[in-house]
Amino acid sequence: MNLKSRSVSPSRMTRSRYYLLAVIVILVCAGLIVTFRKRDERKVRKAFATLAACASKTSGETTMAMARKMLRLEPLFAPECRLDTPYSVLNGTFTPSEIRNLAIQCREGFLKVDLAFSDRTLDFPEKNRAEVRFKAAVIGVLSDGEDFAEGFEGTAEIERIDRKWRFRAFVFEASSL
Repeated sequence: MNLKSRSVSPSRMTRSRYYLLAVIVILVCAGLIVTFRKRDERKVRKAFATLAACASKTSGETTMAMARKMLRLEPLFAPECRLDTPYSVLNGTFTPSEIRNLAIQCREGFLKVDLAFSDRTLDFPEKNRAEVRFKAAVIGVLSDGEDFAEGFEGTAEIERIDRKWRFRAFVFEASSL
């Protein structure tokens, strides 16, 4: 049997290295994109969790606890945030401080209230912008002791401003529960 050594030309060897390097670069870039997208997804979900925690009120909540929650609420919103809700008083474009004031007024109507978001689907149509479809439930006890429960389906537009995800708009489309 004749065993001859096959020689590979240097140009062929160099081309192979370039292809290998290109594949490695593409895989690293794809991995970074997936990593950053998951990190952004986590941050958007955290913004919803913070909003729910700030809007919720426990029975016997102190004024100081409410003030701390309202301080955490304001930075969640873009300089102008559009609200489109079934309640006319809550429709329009508001600044973060106006949203904080609306939240304080709404919370005062409850002895206890809980806001929860579920079934969130995130889409990133552009860099630094996310659209989230969600279901929300507001369950609580009104100031007069009456039980309250209402559910909504809606869409939120969220934008990255100054490296933080901030709510730009909320559109509530349907009521349920």
